[in-house]
Amino acid sequence: MRTLAQFIVRYHAVIFWTFIVLACVNIVAMTNVTINREMTKYLPAEFQMSAGKQIMADEFGDQSLFNVMVKGVPEDERADLADVFAGIDWVTSVSYDEGDDACNSGDCALYALNTSVDS
Repeated sequence: MRTLAQFIVRYHAVIFWTFIVLACVNIVAMTNVTINREMTKYLPAEFQMSAGKQIMADEFGDQSLFNVMVKGVPEDERADLADVFAGIDWVTSVSYDEGDDACNSGDCALYALNTSVDS
């Protein structure tokens, strides 16, 4: 243990600069990393999950749900803002409940926007 401590103390500058260089290499390499969030690509086509996902895509289309939190909107204008969101071309529906505490907290309002790739 003592020899390890002596080695670290004696070569602290080499160890420090080695870590700095490795960190810089990792920062550069980080830009080449892609994250695959679609895990069903790895499943066989005959697997039930793949078949179920395809059936849902055929029935409902390619849709996404976005939760949008808006801060600083007065309570009397929150329903109007839901209408503004509904007027966006790619938004298929907006969910907002004025009486729900989950959608209203202080000066913040939560809207759920359903979108479609087709629209």
